[in-house]
Amino acid sequence: MEEIVSSAVVQETVSQVMSALVQKYEERAESEASRNLERLETAHIRLEAALETSDKWKITDTSMLHWRRKLKRAAQECDDMLHKCKQRILEDEQMEQRVRNSSFPKRIVHATKSFVSSIINCDNKRLRRSTVQRFEWFADGAREFLRFVELGGTPRSHISFYSLVNNLFAGKEL
Repeated sequence: MEEIVSSAVVQETVSQVMSALVQKYEERAESEASRNLERLETAHIRLEAALETSDKWKITDTSMLHWRRKLKRAAQECDDMLHKCKQRILEDEQMEQRVRNSSFPKRIVHATKSFVSSIINCDNKRLRRSTVQRFEWFADGAREFLRFVELGGTPRSHISFYSLVNNLFAGKEL
């Protein structure tokens, strides 16, 4: 009888310790993922802002046009990555809800699988810090790109249709 009681106490203690460790690990992973997602969103905003601003300038230099195309591709990749990450978050929340409604042993098994897969980097769908840093690097380059555009470009002059017609009828050159 004593062995059964001590075995039950040990089992409950181990399950409580495991549960606390798993919860702490998941909270830390969640907060890091949240920070990475925010950084990725910020990099995307910076890239888009630089591209929209550069649209207002007349760019004729081929190297600047190449640079701009590169930034557009990076902004598109970043947008795709954001979409995938947000989709993954929704899927994770649905899975978490299912796990939360399951039995305690199943929750431990799920948490252990998540922990082990993250240690051996099997989970390629997670947003990695290096990916975020890559897009931040592009966003920093976009700032430099804008400086070059402003130095060597000329602002686009938008002429309304009404003033264009008036100038043509007045015999003025464009």
